[in-house]
Amino acid sequence: MGRTLASPLAAIAAMTLTAACGSTSDPSATHVRASSRAPEARSATAPDPTAGRACTSADLTAVFMGQNGATGNVVLSFALRNRGSSICHTYGWPGVEFLGAGGQGLRTHSRRVTRDLLGSTPASVIALAPGMWASFRVVATDQSSGGGSTAGCQVAHALQIIAPDDAGMMSVGIPGGAYECMVTTVSALQPGNAATR
Repeated sequence: MGRTLASPLAAIAAMTLTAACGSTSDPSATHVRASSRAPEARSATAPDPTAGRACTSADLTAVFMGQNGATGNVVLSFALRNRGSSICHTYGWPGVEFLGAGGQGLRTHSRRVTRDLLGSTPASVIALAPGMWASFRVVATDQSSGGGSTAGCQVAHALQIIAPDDAGMMSVGIPGGAYECMVTTVSALQPGNAATR
């Protein structure tokens, strides 16, 4: 009976010794295990803790950055500038709606993307110090579904914007207006002027 008890105890002791040796004999293996857990410790949408609270419409001013034409499309660039006195952070896609000359809402079928005809716009947490901004672009179809014509399209004179993590609305004019035929993509916010290049 003594031998029967000794065997499990010896096995446990041997396993403990092996585990201890395994954790100290290869420091790089411990580092790899820690690294593999790191993405789980912080979700993709979690704010950078050094970036203050989430920006709201009370902190931001919407700015029109310009427009360019592409075949069958118009590219409109905008920015959200931190007009406050403290740092805040933002992440993701603003809500958008085109407005007519009288401020009325126009039919806007927007789709959030991380790549459009100008390239990649990955989403990331952006810290905005006072006076700094994040940019985004809206690519609108400027021809009807029949192609080659603006029949049935509308002229947008402004864009209504809702910042991520907020419900407040901001609007900014589009000088000269822009044709839009409802089909629109919206890029994720990018640091500084990145979305306008």
